[in-house]
Amino acid sequence: MSRKAFTLAEILLKRTKGDQPMKNLTSKITSRKPMTRKAFTLAEILLKRMKGDQPMKKLVNRTTKGFTLAEILITLTVIGVVAALTIPTLLQNTNQAELKAAYKKAFGDGSQALIISLAQGELQSCTGQTDHACHLNNYNAFKSKFRIIKECTTPGSNSNCWDGTEKFSSDTPNANAFAFIDSAGRSWSMRCAEATCASEYIFIDVNGFKTPNKYGRDKFIVEMNSNETDGDVGIPLKLYPRPDRVQADVYCPSGNCFFTSWLYN
Repeated sequence: MSRKAFTLAEILLKRTKGDQPMKNLTSKITSRKPMTRKAFTLAEILLKRMKGDQPMKKLVNRTTKGFTLAEILITLTVIGVVAALTIPTLLQNTNQAELKAAYKKAFGDGSQALIISLAQGELQSCTGQTDHACHLNNYNAFKSKFRIIKECTTPGSNSNCWDGTEKFSSDTPNANAFAFIDSAGRSWSMRCAEATCASEYIFIDVNGFKTPNKYGRDKFIVEMNSNETDGDVGIPLKLYPRPDRVQADVYCPSGNCFFTSWLYN
């Protein structure tokens, strides 16, 4: 069998002797085209770029695309403007939704307290708005169904349980009105403590002394009444919210008081 491989010594010996077949073999070996290298070192790229190698310039240019400082600044400016226009509205809507949910929760808890008081026979039948002793009895029965962390019952102490920055009907709740703060941080107050005062009203601040402390935002008014139209007479059967007031007046100093709508929307 013919041997098709040669040692290095044989190749060199035959080549020095002018062996034509060997010349042909070696020429074939040496005439092969070198394999093209498709990757460059960083030093080669920099060196060729300094020498003005055009193909290398194209290669480098393809790998160095990016944004200029001006483009980045313009993009950030646009993002800032959009954020300034949208974030305040989003925060306002979120805050309003939280206050609305808190109002619904407080109204539900208050309704439950009145129902329990009625079931336990603790409520009295009142003769009218100025039947203060009757309204005070019903208020105390209502209050007893909450876990209280602070109570204000001495003359002039209302401000210790209720933020009076904004008044309902110009002057209420007044300084002598009984009030309390429950374990959820909500403030509850009567309208007044005087015998001549219509006191079937219950004032609710769903977040206590936290802002905004405005009617129709975090402050609301309900009535313990026997019916919706002339409820200050008789035994109170349920809580009724005050009607909505859109225009600002003494009953809604800041306007847009959705006392009823917020409960059902």
